Amino acid sequence: MTHWRLVFLIGMIWVAVADEQYMIWTASSANGFQWAPGKRTYLSVEACEQAVTRRQQRVAREVEALRRIGAEETVLRTLGDRIYRCLPTGDTPPKQH
Repeated sequence: MTHWRLVFLIGMIWVAVADEQYMIWTASSANGFQWAPGKRTYLSVEACEQAVTRRQQRVAREVEALRRIGAEETVLRTLGDRIYRCLPTGDTPPKQH
């Protein structure tokens, strides 16, 4: 009987971990590097990290477009200095950036 209880407990923990969702936290110089949670959640840390990569690529393209039209370096740094972290929903903001 104890064996089945252990299996049940491990199964419940596995389901709880599998149900964990992640969100992207962002910080930038525009907000004094204060962390802000994103609005969207992701089913896995891998999906969240893929979304971060896509955001970083999009921001890099935007910065490059602004650079080509002659935007000031301050504007480019403000836009391009964003920091992203994927954390489980319900977590507190990251302590370091």
